Amino acid sequence: MGRPINKKYFGNRNVSDPNSTGDDYGIGGQYVSAIATGTAGSAYSQGLTATVAAPTITGGVTATTSVGVYANGVISGYTVTDGGSGYTSAPAITLVKPGNITIASANVSGTTGSNVLTITSSTTGIYVGMQVSATGVNASATFVSVVNPGNVILSLVNAANISGNALFYDAGTSGAAGTVSLS
Repeated sequence: MGRPINKKYFGNRNVSDPNSTGDDYGIGGQYVSAIATGTAGSAYSQGLTATVAAPTITGGVTATTSVGVYANGVISGYTVTDGGSGYTSAPAITLVKPGNITIASANVSGTTGSNVLTITSSTTGIYVGMQVSATGVNASATFVSVVNPGNVILSLVNAANISGNALFYDAGTSGAAGTVSLS
């Protein structure tokens, strides 16, 4: 007599994560129930996201997650927002940093000794923790502390009046998800 087949391979074993929004009745497999914080990394912005690899069973629903980032730029943890379905093994988690944002010199201003950049265009896409590079910004370690409509407050005061374009970017490195648990 052979070994029994694992029940996760049979259809209609589960209907995915109870919080799932997908229609996956009868798919089988498992869902992502938790993602542990592995390596917290450093210098991430609060715009960091994560993607979960697709399930291994055809017709399964891809899980989704959100990433928490502390004000000091380290990853605080992951929250499974939809566990998906159709997983027979733990999926890979990929960190995705937000894209760089360049604000044209005509739309950004700041004065020596102030930590405020006034922005006359949109602040969409600028996140707390992003590094800032512009002529007059104090060193390469200056990062965004607060984002308001119309201005951005920096961690350090400006060394000089701001001139030229301002580049906002996520400098995060070395972060990685830990163990992915399936149910």
